[in-house]
Order: sequence, then C-alpha cells, then structure tokens
Amino acid sequence: MENLGTIAFGVVLAGGVFLGAVSNIDRPPRVVRIFQTITAWTVVVGIAALVFSFVGDVGDQSDEINVTLTEDFNEVDKTIIIGAVQILSIQCPAITKYATDFVKSEADFNEFYSRNAGFDKTRGWGRLVELRLTVSGDPKSLPNEWHAAHHTLYFSMGGGRQPGVFMLKEQAARFCGFTKSRSFMDVPALRFVK
Repeated sequence: MENLGTIAFGVVLAGGVFLGAVSNIDRPPRVVRIFQTITAWTVVVGIAALVFSFVGDVGDQSDEINVTLTEDFNEVDKTIIIGAVQILSIQCPAITKYATDFVKSEADFNEFYSRNAGFDKTRGWGRLVELRLTVSGDPKSLPNEWHAAHHTLYFSMGGGRQPGVFMLKEQAARFCGFTKSRSFMDVPALRFVK
C-alpha cells in the first residue's frame, strides 16, 4: 500500500505540472480544454489511489462501513463515490466508530438536491455524492444524547469552488463534531467530486 501512495502522489504531481504547462502554451482553446480534461481525470484517479493507499481497500478494515451503491455506476463514478465516502470517514471518524449501529448504508449521486438547495450557485457544486446511513431502532454504541435511533442521516459531499460536506440533520452533524442541523464542513480534499 505504501508504494501505491507514492505512485499516486507522483501521478497527482505530474498531472498538476502537466496541466500548468499546457495552460501556458499558445494552443487553440479546444486543444487546451482536451488536455485539461485528461489531466483533471488523471489527478482524480491519482487522488483516489492516494486516499485508498492510506485508508485501505474498501471493506478490509473491521471499523469501516460497507456502503451499497444504488446504481450500476461506471468505474470512474464508483471511484468518485467510494473516494468521497472514504474521505468523509476520515474527517468524521464517529461514522466508522459507530458503524455497527447502521442497518443500511447507501451512496449515489444527487444533482437535483444540489440545484434545489442552491449549492450549485453558492458553492459551485454540480452533482454531489450523497451518503445515507440508517440508524438502528435500538443502537448499542451510539451516545443516547444524540437521539439518532431510527433516523436516516444524510451527508451531501460536493466539490467545486467550496468543497465540503453538508449535514441537514443535527443527528448527522454529531458524527462530524457539530451540534446543529444544517451544518457545513469545509473539506478541500473533496474538490474532485464533480
């Protein structure tokens, strides 16, 4: 896994250098956009590999959550969703700490919510990754004062100008150290979510 992290760092670094170099060359705008798109996807894959190198493979740790993808996504979309969930798990360790109290966990993209909540304009989010965790009716390890039993918790993760996580419910926010509903946490590492 350590070698994968080194390789991923190299890919991200090389992609960034290449993007900078291509942006400064006098080429037709269409060619520059093509190179920028290729480089951006290289950086996304590199970041995902870097995240996986530090966190481990999905499902290989006992304290990770097992997330069900609601659709048959292509490999790039799967990498984006799983990478976003992994980053959220790092930023909000209570999610994995109390994972045994979740009876259902699903993730997918939600472009409608981004537009409906105004995140497309205020934060520059396009589609966002939405993680939904359903808490057991009788949670064994969650603190009682969180009042999370029977709740479905929504974590909306977006990239764009202001990457981060939005938590509508107070119960969801508590997993990330907040105590109020409608909490937002800046997470620059989620910039790749598009």
